[in-house]
Amino acid sequence: MDISSNNNTTPKLPGLDLMPLKAAPQPLNLPPGPLSPWLRLAHILRTEPAESMEVARKRRILDFELVLQCEGTAWIWVEEAGGSFDVGPGSIVFIPPDFIHAWANTTGTHIAVHFDLHFQPEIKAFLNLRMLGNLRMLDEFVTRQPAELIPSFSLGQNTGSGLVLPLVTPLHQPHLMREKLEKLVQIYQTQAQFDFPAQLIANEVLCGALTAIAGEAASSGFAASNQPETEQHILALLAELAVSNQSHYTSADLAEKCGMSQTTFRQAFYKVTGRNPHQYFEQLRIERAAQLLLQTERSINSIARAEGYDDPYHFSRVFKRVMGASPYRFRQKGYSPDFQQEEP
Repeated sequence: MDISSNNNTTPKLPGLDLMPLKAAPQPLNLPPGPLSPWLRLAHILRTEPAESMEVARKRRILDFELVLQCEGTAWIWVEEAGGSFDVGPGSIVFIPPDFIHAWANTTGTHIAVHFDLHFQPEIKAFLNLRMLGNLRMLDEFVTRQPAELIPSFSLGQNTGSGLVLPLVTPLHQPHLMREKLEKLVQIYQTQAQFDFPAQLIANEVLCGALTAIAGEAASSGFAASNQPETEQHILALLAELAVSNQSHYTSADLAEKCGMSQTTFRQAFYKVTGRNPHQYFEQLRIERAAQLLLQTERSINSIARAEGYDDPYHFSRVFKRVMGASPYRFRQKGYSPDFQQEEP
């Protein structure tokens, strides 16, 4: 079964060799109900050598934060570990709410992104540390002292296996993650996060980033103690797909990449994503088409072909089934706050 667009190149997967876990991930249980990712803050910060921090102040944030170290280094001190971890170039840090830590910039550039997975409008974005906002500072300073065991977290809703996210994850292709997070910086800088097209982009980037981190972690030996190896391989696969900007795949090719039979692959894929591969990639392609409809002036036929639909009528039918409106009406009304789905 072909679940692809028009690009025949299947991206190389990260290594799938698994290492033994040193500690069980801490559970991070989200509230029940559909996710509603929300971008609160995204910025780029550059630290010169003269600004290097030898001490850092403990803090607790009220939302989630991702920090991608683009160049140079930083370090993060963790209360429960009683010490600090270096953050090198190309590493990404995942910080959950109410996690006591201290962040220190050494040199270089990082991108910081604050977000919710369930919308909390009462928490306002901060502009700097003096304004507090969604950042709670604690009256205690710490110094850099290496710790041994990096914490990890199992993010989920008590409905099955969660995403295992280490505190610090070195990325195989950090430039791809940077391109994604820079989109969020642009959205925040222009205060466009309330616009419908920007929300689509932010949701895709945030969810894709978490999936990519979990996949990188699975390929490096971080996994839930009860998570089957097949599911870890699927997470590693999704991590590569999340940043590849490609969607031309067949079930047979992906199963072979994961070292599974097609039946085992489809079962593991459904267990991890809640959809079969065809449904998953169809949704991915249609959501990308929706962004192009709202962000560009390209013709509907051109967008359809770019996402692998040679028949514009078939594309229109699939688009309406997934998005609730035809491509034409979605482009005309999709950005409007009174947008409603068409009747079937």
